Amino acid sequence: MVGDLRQPEVAHEVIKAAVEGSGRLDVLVNAAGVQLRKEAVDVGEDEWQRLLDINLSAAYRLMRAAAGPLSRSQGSIINITSMAADRVLPRIVPYGATKAALVQLSRGLAVELGPQGVRVNAVAPGYITTPMTQHNLARPEVLGPVLTRLPLKRLGTAADVAEVVLFLASDAARYVTGAVVPVDGGYSLT
Repeated sequence: MVGDLRQPEVAHEVIKAAVEGSGRLDVLVNAAGVQLRKEAVDVGEDEWQRLLDINLSAAYRLMRAAAGPLSRSQGSIINITSMAADRVLPRIVPYGATKAALVQLSRGLAVELGPQGVRVNAVAPGYITTPMTQHNLARPEVLGPVLTRLPLKRLGTAADVAEVVLFLASDAARYVTGAVVPVDGGYSLT
């Protein structure tokens, strides 16, 4: 299904299509996200609103629409946040603010949805090579200092993140809720 997550009705349509297609909903992964690289005070109103709409509001709407079906299946929500949620990374401060809000929303919904059997967790990727980050990480002046701080001495991959998401969605994590799991190669330790 293709839709613009900035449109409030799309969340309901996506969840409805998923339930109708399989008869149930077991997992919701909120992975849509956009980033903007500029000084925070230079971010325009439309740019700020786009970050909020995609990184936070869309995830909230999807979680709200999925709560009922997930409570029936005793399912799981996994939100993709960022290490920028709890550390200041210059030139992506508004992005970090939206991801910090998503962390708090994840924790709050873990408490509110837990009694219904729904687990809510977050994954906080660090420097992961993706289409959104590859241009910036290809710059030697960025990559060099990053690799110096990474205990594992390599950038992460989408597969590194996906494995943690798979664990959190699985029954192996049946007693994990409200967690924010860093997938950052140890960057947050240095």
